[in-house]
Amino acid sequence: MTRRAHTLASVAAVATLSLAACSSAATGSGGGSEPESAIAIGLTSGVESIDPHAASTVRSSTGVAAAVYSSLVAIDADQNVLPEAAERWEQIDSTTWRFHLDPDAVFSDGETPLDAGTVVWNFERLLDPANALSVAGYLKTITGAVKVDDHTVDVTLSGPDVSVFLALAYVRFLDPTWTESHDPNVEAFGSGPYVVESFSPSGDIVLRANENYWGEPPAIDTVTYHVYGDATAEANALIAGEIQLGGDIEPRDVERIAATDGIETVNAASIRAAFLKLNTEVEPTDDVRVRQALNYAVDKQAIIDSILLGTTEQSQGQVLTEYFLGYNDALEPYPYDPDRARELLAEAGHADGLTLTVDVPSGTYVEGENITTAIGQQLAEVGVTLEQNVIPFATYMERYTETHELSQTAYLTQSQMSTDRFLGLFETESVYAYWSNPEFDELVLQGRYAETEEEAAAAYEQAVEIMREEAPVLFLFPQPKVYGLSEDLVWDVRDDEWILPQDISLEP
Repeated sequence: MTRRAHTLASVAAVATLSLAACSSAATGSGGGSEPESAIAIGLTSGVESIDPHAASTVRSSTGVAAAVYSSLVAIDADQNVLPEAAERWEQIDSTTWRFHLDPDAVFSDGETPLDAGTVVWNFERLLDPANALSVAGYLKTITGAVKVDDHTVDVTLSGPDVSVFLALAYVRFLDPTWTESHDPNVEAFGSGPYVVESFSPSGDIVLRANENYWGEPPAIDTVTYHVYGDATAEANALIAGEIQLGGDIEPRDVERIAATDGIETVNAASIRAAFLKLNTEVEPTDDVRVRQALNYAVDKQAIIDSILLGTTEQSQGQVLTEYFLGYNDALEPYPYDPDRARELLAEAGHADGLTLTVDVPSGTYVEGENITTAIGQQLAEVGVTLEQNVIPFATYMERYTETHELSQTAYLTQSQMSTDRFLGLFETESVYAYWSNPEFDELVLQGRYAETEEEAAAAYEQAVEIMREEAPVLFLFPQPKVYGLSEDLVWDVRDDEWILPQDISLEP
């Protein structure tokens, strides 16, 4: 069972204007005399689209979408379910949840209502497979939405789902009429606490507080996202005062940040598992003996000690971290055993060695390129040549999902907010899978439709046992998560990696 307290089921049942400073003396947008507040946040990769239904990266696009668009419910830093566009809700039966919308909820023009018809249209857009929207991948159990009256909507499921509220937090609402004549990939018209002042694909984004927001107004007036090529550049920007918050700090930069007045680092619990995704659809990684050999051939602890400076520990032969329901305490890491790796490679017909290609997104994951280089050096000792294919993140994701052209391996750190969505990425039907195991699929389905968290956890624990044996990935370690921030920033650091500007304020 997971070691982390799980609170969802019980709750559900009932671009800165002044780069060197966090605030300016400018007059606020309302015309009063209060000084305007501004912060800048660093990103290591840009946001390609601001369509909330296409937002899939928690650290960037999802955070922006959550600032500009509303969902039925929100999830706070402690994983509690909170009202957002829905004031309250109740369960009608095991497959129906009824949501009562806030009658004051409107879009940023102050007039267009966020009503039941809007909610239904958004679910229809997401669930239409022809639209191929990434957020649809979270809606594993959701079959649709039905209007009860103007301010009431029923969300229907294909079966019980103890994690459905985690999925609903990703469903953010576009206005149907506006969307007919605008491109939501590059334009925004939301009902959230911020509006988009400017957006450049893969470049900077500037948000301004929504003057017509119907909820509690945010404390920060202007939020700018600056995009840097890698984590070191982001750390340099933090030290220089160009940004006040960076979410991709690498262990090697912690010491110099700590030595700089006015900024600090904060460690968060690690929910993001790092691994090499192995493409079981192509040779030679279609052979389980090869996949197991790769796991035996890599000294994970040496990489942790030398590159990550001891900030994490080896994965226990699973992609789940302790954060997740279904984390299996009984599993053991693959031991470092190069002799066993050579034996398995020989059994698979590769006694003379083999060559693999690994896709690595540039400047995206903590020490990603350095880690894959170290893995390559270790694999060479057992006769495996690992060729790195370092590509921009956008190209990486296109190959990974849209064209389904993953190389034999890819370096990846991945997490989802619920176990079934995370493990669902390995289900046969998933575009992310590159692996098929019917028994695993069945166990994930059992967990997804379980009526209690205990039943779900039991199914997931069995599913990850199968993953360890079949080794569709080279298990590595939970990725360290370190934030760098100005000392006058007031923010409850979240383990789930969401950075929501509406949760941030400045000390007076």
